[in-house]
Amino acid sequence: MKKLVLFMMVVAGFAMSSCNNSTGNTSESQKEVQEADLFVYYFHYTRRCATCNAVENVTREALTEYYADKMKKGDITFESINIEEKEGEAKANKLEIAGQALIVQKGNNQTDLTDKGFLYAMSEPAKLKAELKTAIDAALKQ
Repeated sequence: MKKLVLFMMVVAGFAMSSCNNSTGNTSESQKEVQEADLFVYYFHYTRRCATCNAVENVTREALTEYYADKMKKGDITFESINIEEKEGEAKANKLEIAGQALIVQKGNNQTDLTDKGFLYAMSEPAKLKAELKTAIDAALKQ
């Protein structure tokens, strides 16, 4: 299991290091929405282990705990995306996500928290919440 998680983190790291989300056909209104809104994505497969579920649950808890107002206003959106479903696969391809991933995105800027998600979700959820808060706060200042 540890080798699988490590392998997935390496794959996700390579995918994120080459990520370029700019598109030439985005309308002005779409650009404004993308630049104004912050998205937290959790990409996963259909079959999920306890750690996979914990990453999603701790992420939801952190968003509720720290950003309930922004979530209600739509300033922050959380999506749990199954990459084995057609829509999820399309979203993953658009964002150049190759596997399981926990991503904070604002505009064209992405922060990959996948490794920290899998490292802390089960053993130290408070650390994952703190990492999420740090990444989201930084993205909101952009």
